[in-house]
Amino acid sequence: EQGSGFAVVADEIRVLATECAAAAKAIAATVGDVREDISDAVVAMDQTVSGVSDVGAIAQDATHARDRVLGVVSH
Repeated sequence: EQGSGFAVVADEIRVLATECAAAAKAIAATVGDVREDISDAVVAMDQTVSGVSDVGAIAQDATHARDRVLGVVSH
């Protein structure tokens, strides 16, 4: 009786180990997906920062041009 009880427990442990291995693989895949998404988000943020910097430079150039025009007009 003890031998068959041990076999049942051993089988259950094998099943649980298999389920744990599958869950670990699924978690690893999810972590990989999240890392990719974070990497994509960082790239997008860098591009946005670059775009905002470009707009700032354009605005600054426009301000300088306006100031020159106003300087010429006022003289």
